[in-house]
Amino acid sequence: MNKSIVKPLGKNVNTYLRKYGRKSPNYDSGCPCCGGKPHKHGHYKRTVVLKHSEHRIPIYRMKCSVCGITFSLMPDFLIPYHIYAVGVMESTWYQRHIGCRSFGHIRRGFCGPKLNGPSKRTMKRWLSSWKKNIDRYVPWGIRQLLLYDPFADLQWTRHTPSVERAAFTLTKRLWRMVYPESPYPFYGFFPWINQLMK
Repeated sequence: MNKSIVKPLGKNVNTYLRKYGRKSPNYDSGCPCCGGKPHKHGHYKRTVVLKHSEHRIPIYRMKCSVCGITFSLMPDFLIPYHIYAVGVMESTWYQRHIGCRSFGHIRRGFCGPKLNGPSKRTMKRWLSSWKKNIDRYVPWGIRQLLLYDPFADLQWTRHTPSVERAAFTLTKRLWRMVYPESPYPFYGFFPWINQLMK
């Protein structure tokens, strides 16, 4: 068995490479299967495609000393088996659902020596897969919001035109409660959901 544990290991690829380009992150939690003590177990390289560049980064593996399973420490700007960074997917999602942009317009925003941007089919697949996450996320997020503030005003949910806009509004409100001193980042919605929903 080889699974991925999503962790906030850097705000972006450059931060990740500065911190973990040559050494594994510390992992102080127990094994996700049995709670045993894991130890470092090498790494593999994978490609990450950003909007204007492409990188090869190390993904570090751990092995449980008790049950023997291996698992990867996945930075939250990645999704297993996807080469595009989560921020690229978030930008596509935001432009399509909040900015009402066409797929052609979104694709023209990609440039680089080898980059033509994702195909319309790929972008539709992203939006479809995130729709499933967001459909699960909205009720979960509302419950979390009410845990922080049992008297939170939820009137806005009745007037929100789509589940995508509801999710975006909800995340900003929830972020303000969890991180009151830190402004909600434009790129941060998908990575945060990526962590929260695992």
